[in-house]
Amino acid sequence: AALVEETAKYGMRLHLLNQDPRALQERTLDAILNNASHLFTTAVKTPKSANLISQALDQSVTADIVRSVRQFHGITQTTIGGVQSTPYRTRSIGLLEAYGPEPGTPASNAELQALIDRNSGRRPIQETLAALETLDDRIIGALNQRSKTGGTAPDVSQGAPLVDRATLALVPPQGEVTPPNQKRRPYQPDSVRSRPQDNPHQ
Repeated sequence: AALVEETAKYGMRLHLLNQDPRALQERTLDAILNNASHLFTTAVKTPKSANLISQALDQSVTADIVRSVRQFHGITQTTIGGVQSTPYRTRSIGLLEAYGPEPGTPASNAELQALIDRNSGRRPIQETLAALETLDDRIIGALNQRSKTGGTAPDVSQGAPLVDRATLALVPPQGEVTPPNQKRRPYQPDSVRSRPQDNPHQ
């Protein structure tokens, strides 16, 4: 009890957890309640212990209320800026809600797959192929919108698009740089380009 009473003088703070306040000596319990800044309780089933907690909280919190607190719920009273609040209900979460289903179960595997989909952008191949069908149109729309807002676009008062499928086809593939005074060769994928061993001059 003396330790509890003296700790505040030295700037110390204690977090005390107890299952049954009646198990504490009366002087110790009084020292705790007299110096407590915050008080939190879950359900206390025994009538005498519930009565002790209700008296420490507020006359509006009866022993029956303390005994009827649901699982993962509690009653809290806090002190902020030297002012003690009226008791209010709080709710915590269980392990399943905090960490999800047990690893290795069908439920946890499904949750893991959904998390991977959300974080990586993974989607079914059907959706990817469907998106590719409209890719050119979306690129054209984005280029036209960017040109209109860039301030350097030619006159579009007639409503003609700045970029269409024909002009999009003229854009060289990324990485294909043509040296000066040299005609650009048709683009060929890496798989069909001549390899060094196929060139007798190398």
